[in-house]
Amino acid sequence: MIKSIIKKGFTLIEIMTAIAILGLVIVTICGVFIHGLNAIKKGKYRACAIHIAKQKFNELGEINLGDPSGIPVKKLSEPPPEGCIEGWQNSDPDIGDYIRWDASTPLYKISGKQKMAGIEYDFDVVIEHYHKNLKKVTVKVTWKEIEGERKVELCTLLSRSM
Repeated sequence: MIKSIIKKGFTLIEIMTAIAILGLVIVTICGVFIHGLNAIKKGKYRACAIHIAKQKFNELGEINLGDPSGIPVKKLSEPPPEGCIEGWQNSDPDIGDYIRWDASTPLYKISGKQKMAGIEYDFDVVIEHYHKNLKKVTVKVTWKEIEGERKVELCTLLSRSM
């Protein structure tokens, strides 16, 4: 009588192949997860920069734009509570008391720093002549990341209130 021996189970090669495939799948999933976390962090920094830029537009909106002499520089060139720009550090050039509504005033630049979500952001607010009774306002917000410097730039127009 011949007895046949039937072996049940997996061979060592089959187990090693399964572990290798499982390892590749886990490494791929971890890579996607890490990439997603990085994208979330970068999105958060960008959202904060956009928030700061919008905040600068809102702060400019607090100024009396109906003054026929122009935009009062004192409100722009001093930190709160006398001025309206939070984080203000300096402004350039010294143009007198008002940014005139006509084209006679050169561009006016306000620079400063503001911290949000643990990151230091630099901002530049540039006010320049656009058209009669209109000023173009550009807010550029920059910050540093591991990959280098990033920036967000937003523009709007300010009109003279009549």
